[in-house]
Amino acid sequence: MYAIEVYLRSSPQVVYNRMLQRNRPEESGVSLEYLTDLHQHYEAWLMEGDPASLPAPVLVLDVDQDLQQVTQMYARLQQCLLERRSINKGRFQISLRGDQLCF
Repeated sequence: MYAIEVYLRSSPQVVYNRMLQRNRPEESGVSLEYLTDLHQHYEAWLMEGDPASLPAPVLVLDVDQDLQQVTQMYARLQQCLLERRSINKGRFQISLRGDQLCF
């Protein structure tokens, strides 16, 4: 077994719009400004820093896509990870091209 970090990368505006659509009471007080600040901190930590300083390999999934594409990408990623014995330390952008999972 190995440790990995999975960064579900999304723009603050997309996250905010999805929260508005869900209309959950517990999310009603979350502002776009807060999401933007949080996004900037995660970007600085996971995307702009030295990959060697990260605590584990980071798999970056672009979740600005529609839910069906994200679900499909996640299912393929899950299968791919179950077949691997290890992942080198670093940062890996994950994308779905056709039926291929690329990273």
